[in-house]
Amino acid sequence: METMVIAIYKSKAPVQIGYSILYKDGWDQQVFKQLCEPERPKLYCTCSPLGRVPMHVKRRPKGIGRYFIAIDPNAAIQHSLNCPLYHLKEDSDLPRLPPYYETGVDRETKNGNEFIHVNIRVFASQTNTNETDIKSNAPSINQLRQIESSEFRFGRTKLEVAFGGLFREWYILGLGFAQRTMSPKPSREQLLRGMWKVLINKQITVEDGPFDKIAIVPFSKVKWRLEGQPRVIVGYVISPPVEFDNSTVKVRVRGIDTEIDVLVRNRHLPNYRLDGRLCALRVVCQNQEYWSINHVQGLLIYPDGAVWLDSSYEWQAYEFLLKQRGLAIVKPLMPSPEWYDFKPDFVLTNTKPQTVIEVWGMPDVFLHYHEQKKRKKKVYQYAQSLGKLQLIEWNVQDPMGFEIFSKQIKDMKKS
Repeated sequence: METMVIAIYKSKAPVQIGYSILYKDGWDQQVFKQLCEPERPKLYCTCSPLGRVPMHVKRRPKGIGRYFIAIDPNAAIQHSLNCPLYHLKEDSDLPRLPPYYETGVDRETKNGNEFIHVNIRVFASQTNTNETDIKSNAPSINQLRQIESSEFRFGRTKLEVAFGGLFREWYILGLGFAQRTMSPKPSREQLLRGMWKVLINKQITVEDGPFDKIAIVPFSKVKWRLEGQPRVIVGYVISPPVEFDNSTVKVRVRGIDTEIDVLVRNRHLPNYRLDGRLCALRVVCQNQEYWSINHVQGLLIYPDGAVWLDSSYEWQAYEFLLKQRGLAIVKPLMPSPEWYDFKPDFVLTNTKPQTVIEVWGMPDVFLHYHEQKKRKKKVYQYAQSLGKLQLIEWNVQDPMGFEIFSKQIKDMKKS
């Protein structure tokens, strides 16, 4: 059924009109003229399960396309991902890019497996480097900078997916494979095997080509040392990095049954501890040594079920929830219409109504995070007022935050 726009007038009956009539390669000015003159109505969109989404008509002083619909970013209810207006630029009559380009991932299901194309160029080029061109065991600073700078300038298209986004997609596919074929609650090692199987099944392509040609999960059965070829290596960092020289550390990574050392430039290290994390490292092999060529990405993977947790605070919250017997805990991996197009930190699915848990881990000085937090809370609180969900929060900036959070969970179980 088509999403409708409802126009509410003071002096006459409401009018319903579909987006297919309002918008045809641009806002239909004749329709708008009939709709908005002489009296301009209040407009509402019917796309959200929470209720009508308020909108309003704007008019430019002159020029083509005077009338258009503007979105109110402060409205309690927001447009759903499936709404046509969600895919139009706010306060503009120009269409936004379609959903494929918004996510940067194209998905297709074949024989029960999901195949994806991720819109990222992982490396700018993959030219061979002859051993005779290398004068020492370490690649020169200029060699490394050339790879880095070319990727920075040309490595991604304007429809880019960040490297961390590619890593997340690979994790999701690997976890799904492990859950289907090994265990409903796979171990961290089974997760790694699942990610390896995703490569073998050629389920991921990137702008560079088939991802299995450039990505490696270290395994004794597979030849993976290719001189001069940039690669993505994924495995668990099994110990703290060891200083190699003033600008480099040695990181030991364990794959399925093989350990390798990667020399990581200090500038490529993240601002969190790597040991114990599942890490993705972009490297180049020079004289049988792996050298980092870009920033390292690390994920916190909980041993019970190989659950990806975004922070140490989420780890603490997850462990607490596991100790509360009888809770069905879901860790969402992607935004979903079920949760009003957000990705909650956790959902308790066996409470009535479902319980959404948010761990607010960053201070409000981070404006983008603060705006997203404000929007999520507004939608969740409105849904809560309608009895659609329960919202439980942990604000880590509050010294009493965890105590408040844990008490709310325990009180909820008693009720």
